[in-house]
Amino acid sequence: AYESAALRTPIITKAATSGVAYFFGDALAQLRVGSGSAKQRFDLRRAARSTLAGFVSHGPQLHYWCLFLDAQVRLGSAAATLVAKIVLDQTVFSLYLNGVYCALVEALKGAPPAAVWRRVRAAALPSLVSSWRFWPWVHALTYSVVPLHLRVLWVDCVEVVWVSILATCTSKA
Repeated sequence: AYESAALRTPIITKAATSGVAYFFGDALAQLRVGSGSAKQRFDLRRAARSTLAGFVSHGPQLHYWCLFLDAQVRLGSAAATLVAKIVLDQTVFSLYLNGVYCALVEALKGAPPAAVWRRVRAAALPSLVSSWRFWPWVHALTYSVVPLHLRVLWVDCVEVVWVSILATCTSKA
């Protein structure tokens, strides 16, 4: 069913998949930190902001990013192509996507533009360094064995853990 939906309506399917992953990732981050009962710690508005960021930003943009990489990054060997895709993903796209996530979450809180920008700048390096520890290993599979139309699903399965890390990085920034 998912595979059929990913082929028939890729944007909405991948947006929904990312929204769900971002919800669970933020929920995991909230449950990992803090004190008291889970009910006292869980901030539904925060989880909703993360869900919306995943839905409107991550899913659709990752869909097009994967299409772009497959169409434009072709080097002399499969290994060189894989390394190039991972490097591009973990520099250009990671900085951009993590910044968009942080900006969306802050803007949805109602923060003024100057405060949003300060938070994005403060979270950029910690998020990027955390990303380098986490994603290259995942993307070795993403860009070598996972079929193009299933990459967002694969990434979103792993994304639950990543969003918990990212949410922690951005909340501390």
